[in-house]
Amino acid sequence: MSHGAKFAEPDRRRERTEQNARGTDDLRILIVLACVLGLGSADQGTLGAVAGPLENGLHIGNAEIGVLASVVSAIGLLTTVPAGALTDRVTRTRLLAVTILLTSAAMVANGAAQTYQMLLISRLLLGAVSAAMAPAVASLVGDYFPAHRRGRAYGIILAGELLGTGFGYVVAGGVAALLSWRWAFWVLAPIGFFLVISVFRLPEPRRGQFVSARTDEKRVPFRQAMRYVLSVRSNVILIVVSSLLYFFLAVLRTFASVFAQSQYSVGQAIGTLVLPLVGLGAVLGVLTGGRLGDLLLRAGHVRARILIGVTGYTIALVLFVPAFSTSLLLVSMPLFFLASAALGLLNPPLDAARLDVVHHQMWGRSEGVRTFGMLAATAAAPLTYGFLSEAIGMQDAFLAMLGSLALAAVLLVFALHTYPPDAAAAESTSTA
Repeated sequence: MSHGAKFAEPDRRRERTEQNARGTDDLRILIVLACVLGLGSADQGTLGAVAGPLENGLHIGNAEIGVLASVVSAIGLLTTVPAGALTDRVTRTRLLAVTILLTSAAMVANGAAQTYQMLLISRLLLGAVSAAMAPAVASLVGDYFPAHRRGRAYGIILAGELLGTGFGYVVAGGVAALLSWRWAFWVLAPIGFFLVISVFRLPEPRRGQFVSARTDEKRVPFRQAMRYVLSVRSNVILIVVSSLLYFFLAVLRTFASVFAQSQYSVGQAIGTLVLPLVGLGAVLGVLTGGRLGDLLLRAGHVRARILIGVTGYTIALVLFVPAFSTSLLLVSMPLFFLASAALGLLNPPLDAARLDVVHHQMWGRSEGVRTFGMLAATAAAPLTYGFLSEAIGMQDAFLAMLGSLALAAVLLVFALHTYPPDAAAAESTSTA
């Protein structure tokens, strides 16, 4: 062996060791961020799972359950944009930790509520403090991972969000069946308290470390920042598309159990299991879609992320129509599974695309606007479905909700043309 080879071998081993260490750190970061979004979705899943016991215990109906689901999003409308601006200015990991701590405290209050009015107030408090989660997570993803790895990163994080919903339905729902609906909320709070410690231990990444940034957008006045965020055509389309998706998902998450019990004549236990089983398809989709988008982007397919979105929405629509139309559980479940996988497939690439088209120091504020739209949609959706289902029936109401997915697919066709120049403009302004 030559002297050069002797020295090169330790260097290669050291490089492999460093790469493995970075991979371990990246995985830890992704798991923690996935748990952050999973905690919020677990609360919504829990509300859907205990909808029946809540209706019986508090003597309320579908409309009141819709209000309980909607107020979390409605109050978040007042706080999410300021939270996005705060995200661009402060230490994001600390902001996220404080947010989780207050969210967990609000969950304790949810379970302690003695009346419907008290439960409504505690959910208002939860919505007010949890609105900062999404902007902080999005900004951290942009600075933890380079552009060609953000789709995969989002895939893992969104898988955590979906698993959180399933946890709420299965675990918290099971706790409600064994004990009461109060314990369904209380079982989530300790998870949040432990999560605070994990978030505090995350390193705060340097802003813009994956771009050669020479501009400073932190001190841009609020109105000017909003004008910039809303002037990027692709960003506006992606914000609207995301809002339409969460409009549909909010309905599915809140009323899937009640719908299953009515449509398929099954009991509470089977009805509660329907959404988690279908959610496995969505988990498979997000893990696949993130990697697929990154691979196609590295291969030079500039529009790949948007194309995956158009394809996913189209497939989901084709499958959801017969899934909601049949009254046979064994027929509908495979269709729901595949349709959910299609929706999962499109989510990580489109989330990554939003970061591609906006200046990196505007990510928090841009995500604040996106979260505002998402919360507006999720606030309106359960209320809309609750009243519509009482007017025309649950099945027809679900079929009507599919219009949101059709509109999203149409809008993404326009983004195929606007995305490449907008992404190039965002890159040039970050390096100018």
